[in-house]
Amino acid sequence: MQISMAGIRGPLLVLTGALCFSTSGFLQALAPEGATPYVVAGCRMLLGAFSLYLFLKWRRVGISFRGWSWRYILIYALALWLYQISFFNSVLLVGVAVGTVVSIGVTPFFCGIIYALQEKKLPGKAWVVSTVIAVIGLVLVNSMESANFEVEDVLLPILAGACYSVEISVSKHLTEKHSAEEAMMIITGIAGVGLLPFFAFFPVQWVFTLHGLAIAIALGVMTCALAFTFTVEGLKTTSAPVGATLALAEPLGAALLGILALNEPATCKTILGIGLMLTSVFVLVIDQMKSDSKICIAPLDSGQSVTPN
Repeated sequence: MQISMAGIRGPLLVLTGALCFSTSGFLQALAPEGATPYVVAGCRMLLGAFSLYLFLKWRRVGISFRGWSWRYILIYALALWLYQISFFNSVLLVGVAVGTVVSIGVTPFFCGIIYALQEKKLPGKAWVVSTVIAVIGLVLVNSMESANFEVEDVLLPILAGACYSVEISVSKHLTEKHSAEEAMMIITGIAGVGLLPFFAFFPVQWVFTLHGLAIAIALGVMTCALAFTFTVEGLKTTSAPVGATLALAEPLGAALLGILALNEPATCKTILGIGLMLTSVFVLVIDQMKSDSKICIAPLDSGQSVTPN
């Protein structure tokens, strides 16, 4: 039996995007003193949009503002902007570990609900199994033993997860007539402009140092331009629920970076959590390959075979 690798291109791109996102915590740890999440997010969006603009100009791609599905552009940009606000405020209330677990953990479930409403069917069994495994792994990677917060405080990270699920669910509409690079240049630019008012309330001097500018550019290129482009491109051929589960690789990558680059301790729970999250990814990829093989492989008929396009 021959299995086409083309069908898993989308999931692999989403996974690559999640791993690019995972470097944000590592890069922020290297930022100068005074770097706040709001200014970091604003610089990340604006520099990401600018780097995508330079990339498109380098490729001599004409940038047009016609023919866009502006409804989806604005929905994505609003969800992206609101995610920054809700997530960063949730971190202040419940801490990084709980904020990450709740916001990223609920995203696949919101995507599953949106998918069921749009497609009039439930996601497959492989998605259910892999999502449960991944969420358990996510909780183990981000230990919450010292968490101290009120139950209502988790509403903000839940809102962040809902925003992220909206982004994932509308992504495929952005690339119907335009490239992922063009779409994300516009969206991150809009979100970045929307974050500019916060610059008046938080320190921005660190951005104008050589160290700060280098970190800001790295965040813009790696965790915005590349991360969003890979993700949106991958979601062209990946269902939203599967994409949301693959996005759980973001804290997985962050945990590995912390252990390998920042000398953070690797406990038994962390290692088990990483193993479970990797297992979740394998479950989805194998299921995708099996699905593609059923579509691409046809029985012989009169000595001829049907090959995939």
